Amino acid sequence: MKQETQKYDTRHGGPFDRGGADYWYNRHIDPHYFIGGSYTSDKIIKLTPEERGAYIAGYKQAEEYGHHKDETEVLFLRTKKWKDNKA
Repeated sequence: MKQETQKYDTRHGGPFDRGGADYWYNRHIDPHYFIGGSYTSDKIIKLTPEERGAYIAGYKQAEEYGHHKDETEVLFLRTKKWKDNKA
């Protein structure tokens, strides 16, 4: 029997996108989404079961890839810039 794959709205700021972003940025599961773009529109925290499912699916998909944002380079560049400004 062939299993059907669930399709999710993957727009920026949507539940699926926010789930993946939370995993990428090494944040805990916190189902939410934005009406428009992330952090530029209202944040929704009361999700329908379908929206919550999309958020979890985005988080789980990112988890399968297993990659997180590497903050090491960002920290290095900020430190270097600070040291260069002190010289």
